Amino acid sequence: MEIFVEERYSAIAQNTTDNQYAHSVASSFGYSSESLESLPEGANMGLSCGNPVTLANIQPGEIIVDLGSGAGIDAFLAADKVGSSGKVIGVDFSQHMIDRARQNASKRGYQSNIEFKHAPITNLPVDDNSVDCILSNCVINLVTDKTKLFPGGRISISDIVAKKLLPARMQEESAYVACLGGAIQVNEYRDLFVAAGFQDVKFIDTKADLNVFKPLVEDANITVVKKGGRCCGPINLGATNDEFAEEDFNNYLASFQIYAKK
Repeated sequence: MEIFVEERYSAIAQNTTDNQYAHSVASSFGYSSESLESLPEGANMGLSCGNPVTLANIQPGEIIVDLGSGAGIDAFLAADKVGSSGKVIGVDFSQHMIDRARQNASKRGYQSNIEFKHAPITNLPVDDNSVDCILSNCVINLVTDKTKLFPGGRISISDIVAKKLLPARMQEESAYVACLGGAIQVNEYRDLFVAAGFQDVKFIDTKADLNVFKPLVEDANITVVKKGGRCCGPINLGATNDEFAEEDFNNYLASFQIYAKK
C-alpha cells in the first residue's frame, strides 16, 4: 500500500501546481490569505485537510517535526514562528516531495532553521526526546500501520476521521491517495494516543464540507477533486456514476483538529 501511495504523491510532486486551485483548497481549510502569500511559490499544493500550525501554540526556539511535510506548506509557516533560534524538520517518504520542498526553501532563504529529510514517518530520523511539537496534515490516514506513530512531545494534527465504518468502495487501495480509504474512527484514533502514553487528547470537528472531495466523472473513472482541481488524479472507487452523484461524504467522514500531549 505504501508503495502505491508513494508513487502517486511522487507523481504529484513532479507536476505543476494550479495555484488558483491550491489557494482555494487551502482557504477552505482555514489558511489565511496572508499566510499563503508568505509562502515560497509552490509550497502550497492544495493537499491539506486542515491547518495544524494555527492552533499548535508554536513558540520561538522550539524544535518542530512535520510528518509528511510534502512541498513544505506547514513547515515554512512553523519556521516563521520558531525563528532563528528554533528549527523545523520536515519528513516525507517521497524523495520527489523532499526535492521540491528543498527547492522551495532555497527561494526564501529558510536554510538556517528548516530541514527536509527523506524517511517514512514511522521511523523518524530524529533523536528521542529532542522534539517539542509534532505537526501533520492529512497524512496519518495514508499510513496503514498507525501504531508506529506519535513518539512523544505535544501533537497538532489535521486529519480526515471516519464517523462510521466506511463502505467497501471507499476502502479500496486507490481511495487512500484521495484521503478517504485510510480514515479511522475517533475511538480508534484515541486508542492510538492512549497506547503511546498521551493524555489530554482533544478531537475538534472543524465542520469543513468534505464534499470538496466529490468525485467527477472522467473517462469512466472517478476523479476525486478539491474545489476546482484534482487532488490525486483519476481513481476508480468501485462505484457507478449514479451512486456517487448523490453521495454525501460528510455522512461518513469529517475533518478534525487533533491535539495531545504527554
